[in-house]
Amino acid sequence: MTKKMWFVLLIGIIIIAYSVIEIPKFKKSNQKKELWTFSSLLFVGYSFLIAQTMNAPIPNPLDLITFVYKPVSKVLFALLG
Repeated sequence: MTKKMWFVLLIGIIIIAYSVIEIPKFKKSNQKKELWTFSSLLFVGYSFLIAQTMNAPIPNPLDLITFVYKPVSKVLFALLG
């Protein structure tokens, strides 16, 4: 196994240990929304870690913002200019 794979495995073990500690607290307090948010963010973060380790292209959030607002700015400049 390469060094990157060991790193991903180590982080996975840490995430599992942290989840074993935190999830019962959420269940005991009947915090279902918080548990869902915690699990979702942990999954997304770990997925990004794996993707980055594999050198996969991760999209930049600014590209999405530019894609959405560029047509709006063109319309506004056409109306005002």
